[in-house]
Amino acid sequence: MVEDRWTIGRKLYAGSGALLLLTVLAGGVAIWGSAKIKADVETVTGRSGELQRSLTIQTALFKIEGGEKSILWAGVDNDRPMYDASKRGVLGQYDVVHKQIEELAASLTSEADKKSSETLRDSLRQWQTAHTQMLALSDGGAFAAAQQLITTTVDPLLKTAEGAAQEIVLRLDDAMSQANERSAMSYWESSLLTAAVVVLAFAVGLVVIWLVRAINISLRSVSRELGEGAQLVVDASSQMAVSAQSMAQGAAEQAASLEEHSAAMEEMATMTRKNADSSHQAASLMADAAKVVESANRALDDMVTSMTSIKDSSNRVSKIIKTIDEIAFQTNILALNAAVEAARAGEAGMGFAVVADEVRSLAQRSAQAAKDTAGLIEEAIGSANEGSRKVEQAAGGFAAITQRVTEVKGL
Repeated sequence: MVEDRWTIGRKLYAGSGALLLLTVLAGGVAIWGSAKIKADVETVTGRSGELQRSLTIQTALFKIEGGEKSILWAGVDNDRPMYDASKRGVLGQYDVVHKQIEELAASLTSEADKKSSETLRDSLRQWQTAHTQMLALSDGGAFAAAQQLITTTVDPLLKTAEGAAQEIVLRLDDAMSQANERSAMSYWESSLLTAAVVVLAFAVGLVVIWLVRAINISLRSVSRELGEGAQLVVDASSQMAVSAQSMAQGAAEQAASLEEHSAAMEEMATMTRKNADSSHQAASLMADAAKVVESANRALDDMVTSMTSIKDSSNRVSKIIKTIDEIAFQTNILALNAAVEAARAGEAGMGFAVVADEVRSLAQRSAQAAKDTAGLIEEAIGSANEGSRKVEQAAGGFAAITQRVTEVKGL
C-alpha cells in the first residue's frame, strides 16, 4: 500500500522539503514583488525628473512671456535700467528653456512626447527670430510696431511652446500616476502572494507537526513492542536453555541407542551380504533354468510345428480316402449296371456277369476299407488336434515360467 511505503524518513523529508519549497517560494514572491515595485519606482523617478524639467520649461516660458511685455513697457516709459534688466531676464530664461529642452529630449521615450519636444524646439527657434526683431524695433523706439509684433507673432509662438510643454507635463503626470497605480497593485499582489505563502507554510507546518507527533507515537509504540519482544526473547531463551538441556540428555540416550542400533546394523549388513551371495547363486541357477526352459520352449515349438504338419497331412489323406470312396461307389454302380446287362444277354453274358460281380465285390471292399481308413484318419486328426492343444498349453506354461524366471533374474 502507498501508506506503507511512507517511511518515517520519507515523511520527515517530505515535510522539510515542503517547508523549504515554501520558503523559496516566499523569497521568490518577495523578489518578484520588489522587482516590480523597483521598476515602477524607477519609472516614477525617471518621469519625475522629466516632469520637473517640463515644469521648469513651462515656468521659464511664462517668465519669457512676462519679460517680453516688461521690455515693451520699460521702453515706453523710457526706463533704461528696467529695459536692460528685462532683456537680460528674457535671455536668461531662454538659456534655461534651451538647456532643459535638450536634457528632456534625451530622456523622452514616447513618440508623442518626442513630437511635443520637437514642436517646442521649433517654436523657440521661431520665437528667437521674432524676439530679435522685436528688440530691434524697441531699441529704435518703434514701440507700436514692437507691440504689434508681440501680439501677432511672439505671443502665439510662446503659447504654442507653452502648449507643447503642457502636453508633455500632462502625459508625464499621467505616466507617473499609472506607475504609482502599478506600484500599489504590485505591492498588493506581492502582499497577497506573501500572505498566501505564509498561510500555506503555516498549514504545511501544522501537517509537519502532525507528522512529527504521529512519528513520535509510532516510535513509542515500536519501542514498547521492541521491549515486549525483548522480554519474549528472554523467556524464549530460558525455554530454549531448558529444552537444550533436555535435548542433550535425550541426545546421550540416543547415542547409546545408536550404538546398539549400529551393532544390529552390522549384523544386518553381514546377513545382507550373505543374502546377496545367495541371490547371486540363485540368479545364476535361474539363468541356467531360463536356458533350459528356453530350450524346452524351442522343442515345444518344433513339436507344435510337427503336429500342425501331421494335421495337414491327415486332412489331405482324408480327402484322398473320400475320393477313393466316391470311386468305389461309382464302380459299384457300374458293376450293377454290368450285371443287369449280363442278365439281359443270357448265356452270352454269363462270363461278363461273373466279372461284374467280382468288380462289385471289390468296389464294396474298397469302399469299406476306405470308410475304415477314414474313421481311423478322423480319430488320428482328433488325437493330433488334442495333442496340439496340449502342446500349446504346455508352451504357454513354459512361456510363463520363462517370464517369471526372467523377472526373478532381474531382481
